[in-house]
Amino acid sequence: MMERPKVGGTALDACTRALLAKSYTIAALSGCCRCQIAAISQLSNMKRRSTTCLLTACLLTTLSSCAADPVDAMWSIRMDSTEDVNKPDRFELVPGGGIAVKGGGNATLWRPDVPMTAPYRLSIRVKATNLGLHPHGAGLVFGGNNVDNDNQVYSYFLVRGDGQFLIKTREGGDTTDICLWGEHPAIQREGETDGIATNVLAVEVGDEATRFLINGTQVHEATNTELHTNGSYGARLVHDLDVRFDEITIAAQD
Repeated sequence: MMERPKVGGTALDACTRALLAKSYTIAALSGCCRCQIAAISQLSNMKRRSTTCLLTACLLTTLSSCAADPVDAMWSIRMDSTEDVNKPDRFELVPGGGIAVKGGGNATLWRPDVPMTAPYRLSIRVKATNLGLHPHGAGLVFGGNNVDNDNQVYSYFLVRGDGQFLIKTREGGDTTDICLWGEHPAIQREGETDGIATNVLAVEVGDEATRFLINGTQVHEATNTELHTNGSYGARLVHDLDVRFDEITIAAQD
């Protein structure tokens, strides 16, 4: 087992260890081994009288540098059209394992985590701007299989800034409507001044049916025979959006 880090030959105090633990946690969430190495390197040269201040700076450094790591550290990206260019500067990791996307074509963003099997609950916060164009959707995907080839299948749940939501499934190049675009009062619309809409989308996948929720309110329910429920998860966005997907939570259901 690794020895407790020491500074100037003295064991770190409880407060300092807590700060260091936070830096390790954030580094692990963002897949940033380099951040951990940098943190340990800084610790070895610290003097005790400035340990707390320097560790706080180290924590902030971890947050900013991890956000700039390659997108494929936590996400894989599939563009709908081969004509769309997957430009690295369009995608940016954000602290906590989320992702920010700017402009471009339709895309599905997959997390390489262990595939999920019902029953489970998946939730993602979507903060989107429609850039003054016609309303576009963004949201979560689940039940993904063969997501890197022509036989891909998944279900998706989108929301847009004019107060509407959509539920569909995909099988290869074909899609099926589960719930057509429709309005719901639970959806936060774009502000007239900032043009931003922030909504939390969740699916509660049971053994036989799936509930779809927006900001804690159920907006639809479908049988699992209509959906793809077991498999990978991620996010989806339609073209020309600036979107941030974060506060991703997954939990097993009883």
